[in-house]
Amino acid sequence: MMKANPNKMRRSALAVLTTAALLSAVACASGNAPDRETVEKPGSKVTVVENKQESVYDTGLEIDKVSTLEGVRGQEWLDEERIVAMAPNAEQPPTATEGEQRQPFNLYIRAVAEGSELETLQASPSDTGFAALSPDKKHLFFKKTEEATGFGRILNLETGTVTELDNIHIPATEGAWADDSTVIFPTLEGELMQVDLQGKATVVVKEKDKFIRGLAVSGATWYYIAGENQTLFAYDKETKEKKAVAEGIDWVVPSPDGSRLALVKRSGQAGVKLVLSDAGGAEQKELASGTQIFGTSWSPDGQTLAYSLSAEGVEDQGLFMSEAETGKQTSLVSTRDLAGDAVRWSPSGKQLMMTTSSYGGQGIEFKTTIVRFKDQ
Repeated sequence: MMKANPNKMRRSALAVLTTAALLSAVACASGNAPDRETVEKPGSKVTVVENKQESVYDTGLEIDKVSTLEGVRGQEWLDEERIVAMAPNAEQPPTATEGEQRQPFNLYIRAVAEGSELETLQASPSDTGFAALSPDKKHLFFKKTEEATGFGRILNLETGTVTELDNIHIPATEGAWADDSTVIFPTLEGELMQVDLQGKATVVVKEKDKFIRGLAVSGATWYYIAGENQTLFAYDKETKEKKAVAEGIDWVVPSPDGSRLALVKRSGQAGVKLVLSDAGGAEQKELASGTQIFGTSWSPDGQTLAYSLSAEGVEDQGLFMSEAETGKQTSLVSTRDLAGDAVRWSPSGKQLMMTTSSYGGQGIEFKTTIVRFKDQ
């Protein structure tokens, strides 16, 4: 039997990761912009977009305000008023990255209120980011990155201490919390690993000749995608057993109660579709289709899904949401900028965060859009 070539596998993994990184950072040309007012203060720039679609009639939600935080890449909600974000660190010297000179991206806390300034979480001469907040909001898992890969870090938000995982090379965009004290992520060698807060790492799953990506956690079940057929697997951490759930999957997002899965699947030669299935992968309904669907996220109550959609026609791009039960779809924000990060609901479900990118005078520029709904 022919043995797998680990170097070939690593090169294949890097190719996949580089493509994913480009999809999350490169944008289409900007179209006609909606009416907006820009408010600038030292260290901050907020664009307040005039809301011309007051009523999100299909979902029963009503938009209060849409604001854009320029120059930041939103990651997580700390609470209803603050987010964790990536932004260029102007105090660090520029370095050559992907053929251009720029300041490194570092992690900050940013209030979503107009005129708020950045509060440094981690200053570094290297790029740091792609953060995931623990369920109890006491720790932040992030990476020190170089292009599409990096090394994990666990930041204690109360003490400021950092646990470094410098001996494990991982994809920059991967990683999820299994519980308050355990992080899981894939390696470039086809392993699924778990790490505790002290940095003790354990290999949980080894996929021979397969690259693992797209991790998602639902209680004791860990979902991941592996293999050329993009097979979705479900691993039970209690029984230590895994099973194939579906094929042709780009992304999986379990519902808050774990009873359903939102699946982004390949469709045709160059399309994708967003479907709902039960926890075993049996499809129930199709919610959306297009050329790209990114960042699907369930509302905290499990009734609504938000996602970034790209499709034919300018009006068919931007931030959308769909009712899980009825399948009714509503456009929230139209944009031709490319979205490659997860859409994030605030803890209350009253706000949505979407990050997009576009080409500007300084190269790739990020902005974070906050959609606030009216109280019902």
